[in-house]
Amino acid sequence: MIRKIVSALIVVAVLLVSTAGLAWAQEPGMDYIVKPGDTLGKIAAMYLGNDDLYPKIVEATNARHKEDPSYALIENPALIGVGWKLWIPGAAAPAGTLVGSKLPLWQTLASLKSHNFVDLTHAFEPGIPHWPGFPDEKRTTLYGFKEGEGTLGTGFFAQEYCHVGQWGTHVDPPIHFYKDGLTIDQIEVANMVLPLVVLDVHEKVAANPDYTVTMDDVKAWEAKYGPVPEGAFVAMRTDWSKRWPDIPKMQNKDAAGVAHYPGWSQEVLTYLYEQRKITASGHETTDTDPGLATSKDDYSLENYILSHNHFQIELLTNLDQVPEAGAIVFVTFPKPKGGSGFPARVFAIVP
Repeated sequence: MIRKIVSALIVVAVLLVSTAGLAWAQEPGMDYIVKPGDTLGKIAAMYLGNDDLYPKIVEATNARHKEDPSYALIENPALIGVGWKLWIPGAAAPAGTLVGSKLPLWQTLASLKSHNFVDLTHAFEPGIPHWPGFPDEKRTTLYGFKEGEGTLGTGFFAQEYCHVGQWGTHVDPPIHFYKDGLTIDQIEVANMVLPLVVLDVHEKVAANPDYTVTMDDVKAWEAKYGPVPEGAFVAMRTDWSKRWPDIPKMQNKDAAGVAHYPGWSQEVLTYLYEQRKITASGHETTDTDPGLATSKDDYSLENYILSHNHFQIELLTNLDQVPEAGAIVFVTFPKPKGGSGFPARVFAIVP
């Protein structure tokens, strides 16, 4: 009888331990590896919605440490080490709670926001560099805060902008050159978030302003990073944007009126679009084609891109602040119905 009681107690104890272990394993939450610059308060704010909730992370992580030494033992919350493994409780809470609604996309966003953001867009205004065949921007204050500031009234600030679609950092949709091409409103939003590939030829351009990117430049990139990823946005870095907003310097014309600025080449564009299947490309100059070509009204390279129903971005900036590989680019712009182009807001998230 005693033996049966003891055996029963052992079974119960085993069941309790097993149940506790299962509950521990299924506890809602997520692992987190400490990165440079992290604090428990910052992590708590990011994943729990309040920096004051960091003691929950300490308690949960130390509890896990007892069962699994791979988790950190936090003795001083003010001192955590890079590479420590933490447990953030509740990070997989049911949908509808603050933390649960973060997962998985809010968690991804929190991770992205821990990286640096780089604006690749010029601010536009009247008088900026633009294709010489287009008129300058006109801007009118319709309503101003002071009497007489607005043409229509006072009480708030509202402006009217009159400019061509291809103004400042802008998108060229296929319809810009190709009559059967996509208009700006028909570009899928999924094609506005892309892997960023940067072909850095700025030193070659410094030595020769008429430089056009070559297959050697592309192959050198691929030798370092592997094949250009399908669906990528490929930007050509020339540092020409450092001449902004000086129109004569951007055009760089000689005494005969011939422009000298860098551009793409047909062999590279054909390779990128037809073999690597990229989504779009961009550059810092006013044109896809080099100045020597545009001075003869030759826009065959821009026509090639747009006639293949791809879009491009012109007049990018700050490409010297992003890596050649590994960043994500967000290429955004308004949605005018049947639009032929519009100023864009382009930025990158860098690793």
